Amino acid sequence: FARTSGPNLFSRCLKDENLTGEIRRMLIAGLVPIPGEEADAVLAEGLLAKEPRIVQECLVHLGTRGATVHRKAVERLVRHKNDLIRREALVARARLYLILGPQEIPDLLDDLLIQARSRGLVERNAAAISLGELRSPEAIEALHSLLGDPEYSVRMESLLSIGSARKAASIPVLIDRLGVTQGAESEMTVEMLQALTGQDFGSTPEFWGAWWADHEADFVMPSAEQVAAVQKKREKGRSKHSTGSDFFGLRVTSERVVFVADLSGSMVRENSQGVQRIAALRDELGKFVRDYPKGGLFNIVTFASQVKSWKPTMVVMNSKNRREALAYVEDLKISGQATAIYDGLEVAFNDPRVDTLLVLSDGIPSGGSINDVNEIIDDVSRWNILRYVVIHSVALGLESKLLRALSQASHGRYACVK
Repeated sequence: FARTSGPNLFSRCLKDENLTGEIRRMLIAGLVPIPGEEADAVLAEGLLAKEPRIVQECLVHLGTRGATVHRKAVERLVRHKNDLIRREALVARARLYLILGPQEIPDLLDDLLIQARSRGLVERNAAAISLGELRSPEAIEALHSLLGDPEYSVRMESLLSIGSARKAASIPVLIDRLGVTQGAESEMTVEMLQALTGQDFGSTPEFWGAWWADHEADFVMPSAEQVAAVQKKREKGRSKHSTGSDFFGLRVTSERVVFVADLSGSMVRENSQGVQRIAALRDELGKFVRDYPKGGLFNIVTFASQVKSWKPTMVVMNSKNRREALAYVEDLKISGQATAIYDGLEVAFNDPRVDTLLVLSDGIPSGGSINDVNEIIDDVSRWNILRYVVIHSVALGLESKLLRALSQASHGRYACVK
């Protein structure tokens, strides 16, 4: 309809509060592949919407389209009180710089260097993304400095930007970081090194350092295709070079983990091996708890009709807590017919120390505070924008759009287990 009648027919729709957020997101999805200024203009109108998610999506898509029609709106939105909008607007300003050139926005690099030292967490997060977009030597050097930021989310954002910028100068910096990082941050550092080099030396800085000393002089950055070609080999060798625990084949090296597990009625169904799903959960979770490193932080949250937590917050894994956790896992039972996954995720996110979630479910959301899959994805993305909690997930029985989306958005891993 839009292709034959023109995107201008949707003018004012994106800011129309009488339309649901889901309808307006559908309109955005329909407008994005349509080339031309008419579609740009409608997306720019969406920047006047009251719903933050609509504004954020319009900013993102205007940037990927290479549009400039929203330049004035961006200058307004960089002062917005909503963290999500303000961060995306700050990033949009950097993307406009790349399109318009320094003659139009001459002081952006200086502004970003100041922004990277700001007291504001949103500003430093946005600087980490924007510096990765610029990719100049000064920008890369500033990104390297942000790897030492006191906030975990800024460090993670900087790691991702370094990975996308693909500069050889980052390799020795990342190797040095391996000696001081832990948990999900260490795992991400290894992944970025793998992406930049095509090599796999696990999380041991000495192995990486020795390899770099031998290859620095004649190093040639491998292409993304070359790196992808060795990805399967890397996945097979992941457990060889890392310490941690496995859960349904997912290797987890973090030491700040919360399990979020489904105990709804459907978990009594049998898997392809004739074992009840809840029995398989108890078995896999028990193995994980037995292997979990001493001194790591850990908790278990279960959901069905209600949400229950083993402990009020994560506890340090020691001999006593390991015995108690194993007994708790052994006693897990079906606790209702609903699948209130949203509420389980909310409880897990309420612990400020968590950096990794392991989520397991065998059904679609039901009986929770929010059951719409898109709304759950939106809310979790909003919670995670300044947290960078990695979400690994396991779908039992059937593919799960929700779990796959949560893992992809948080740079986690997803598995479907039949």
